[in-house]
Amino acid sequence: MEFTHLKWNSHISSVLKKANKRIYHVRACKKAHLPDEVGLTTYTTKIRPLLEYACPIWGSIPHYLSLELQRVQDPCLKILGLPKDALETLASSRSNLTKNELERMMRSDTFKHLFKQSDPSYNLTRKRCNQVPLSRTVRHQQSFVPRALRL
Repeated sequence: MEFTHLKWNSHISSVLKKANKRIYHVRACKKAHLPDEVGLTTYTTKIRPLLEYACPIWGSIPHYLSLELQRVQDPCLKILGLPKDALETLASSRSNLTKNELERMMRSDTFKHLFKQSDPSYNLTRKRCNQVPLSRTVRHQQSFVPRALRL
């Protein structure tokens, strides 16, 4: 594996390859005339976990890669005869999972040093909040901690 580019394209393409193979299970549910709930459960248990695995880490992917991931969910919903808005989009799901992971890390003593809190001692009406670290590069700005704190 080549690590010179440090982009998510190869990871996303392997995830898409695995997910597209599993669309067969959703088609089989529809072909067997099972209720739509069974097909939706099949999608949410067999395909969606592939699309969301470790997404707090790689969640800052470019928009075109995000659209490619969404192009797996949309045909599954179409096969089942459900509208596209029957499930939340993968982008909003990634944001929610990132927020949840950040909250989990902030409660943990192990990761507290990553989060610098502002000192509101001069203004008692303002709450203590976490400062987004200064980012000098786009890569750092899109990394987990700055991105999660902005969310």
